[in-house]
Amino acid sequence: MTTPAERTWAFLESREFLVKLSTPYNNGFKKIPREVREQARRILRHLPWPLHVKNNENFDSSLIDEFYDVLKEEQDSVKQRPIAENEKTPVYVDPPGGWKYGFPKIYDPTCGITCREWLINNGYPAKILEELGDAFYCRFWKADKEPNSV
Repeated sequence: MTTPAERTWAFLESREFLVKLSTPYNNGFKKIPREVREQARRILRHLPWPLHVKNNENFDSSLIDEFYDVLKEEQDSVKQRPIAENEKTPVYVDPPGGWKYGFPKIYDPTCGITCREWLINNGYPAKILEELGDAFYCRFWKADKEPNSV
């Protein structure tokens, strides 16, 4: 019989595996066929966020809290890192469920506003940003590539 902790671990690891399959960037898997990446993205679009299953009795909420703590630490380390020269080039931004709001779209880091402000200005619901808080993340890739060629 599967325990809530095992089920939660499998859910979180499956999500992480699909994220790594879906993009070669940010520690994603390299040399994956395009069809496999696209299938991983389609599955991720409909896979619930850990936040959505946190209060379900079939999942271990303490493991989900730990997942968000680790994610927050990773994001804090990225926020504190200065932007390198090559990170000032335009990038495609694809937030969770962004396809519903016309994403991915090109964001220029030199535009003078944060990515979160830019997302809201470009039609992404502020409510989602608030609900996910520090656990919110986006996928990014260089704007010199087409959105579906990643």
